[in-house]
Order: sequence, then C-alpha cells, then structure tokens
Amino acid sequence: MSEDFPIYEEDNNNIDQNANQRPTFLIVLCVLSAINILFFGILPSVSNSFSNMENQQEQLDESLIMIKDIYSQIGVDETLYQKVEDYILVKTNNLKFESLLKLIFFLIEGVGVYLMFLMKRRGFFIYLGAQIGFVLTPLIIQGLNMFSIGEMIIVIVFTSGIFTILYAMNLKHLS
Repeated sequence: MSEDFPIYEEDNNNIDQNANQRPTFLIVLCVLSAINILFFGILPSVSNSFSNMENQQEQLDESLIMIKDIYSQIGVDETLYQKVEDYILVKTNNLKFESLLKLIFFLIEGVGVYLMFLMKRRGFFIYLGAQIGFVLTPLIIQGLNMFSIGEMIIVIVFTSGIFTILYAMNLKHLS
C-alpha cells in the first residue's frame, strides 16, 4: 500500500521575498517623511525663494514691534530686547539663504527616505546627514548665540531627533 503524502518543496523565492518585505512601521515613517518633505519643506522653501521678500520682512518687522510692546509692558531688560532685535535683523537679512539651505537639506532628506523605502541602509546615513544640516542651519545663519542654540535644541528634540531614532530602530531591516 502506498500512501500519497504531499511533498513540500522549499521555495527559495518565497523565502527571499519574506526577507525583503518592508516592515509596516518603516512604510509609515517613509510616508510621513514624504508628506513632511513635500508639504512642509520643499513647497514652502520654493515659495519663499520666489515670493516677495518685502512681505516677509514686513511680517518680521511687525513681530519686532509686538515684541517691543510686550517687553516694555512687562519691564524686560533692554539688553534682552536688543538681543531679540539683533536676532530678527539677522533672520531678515538671511531669509533667502535660509530658504535655500532648507530646500537643499529637504531634497537630501528626500533621497535618504526614498533609499530607505527601497530598503537601502545608505539611505539612513544620507537622511542623518540632512538632519545634521537642519540642526546646524541656525548656527550657520546666526552664529553661536542663545537663539541659535534654542533653535537647534528644538530641531533636535521635536523633528530630527524623533524621526532619526525611529529610522535607526529600523536599520536592522535595511541592507
């Protein structure tokens, strides 16, 4: 009596496909990064680069007037107000340069995210380079002062740091 047992052959293609499958968490990170890059990075940077700088300077001047009024009402030291005024003046004078730097770093970040979506490890390091650029942008624009350090800390804690850690957790899946 011969019994017919099903024979299961190991399918090497199926094993390779499972090994190269993108983790859902990585897909979500890449999609969120793509939305951030496009809608909060590239489009605003391009529009700032080609928009009327006078409007942006007027907004910064209005901010300075509001700050001066608030500081005079609460009795803040004049030296602190002078530091704020210097900060806004530097921001005003470097709006186009800052927009250009951010555009470059967002494009680099986009390349890194795309490569990570393709499961390439080097995409993480390209992404990391862009994040370092974002962190250093305030230092490049303003020099070393309390405002540039504050901006750098905010970028590290709220944007670059969180996503860099989340992508680093997925490095084991990248080849």
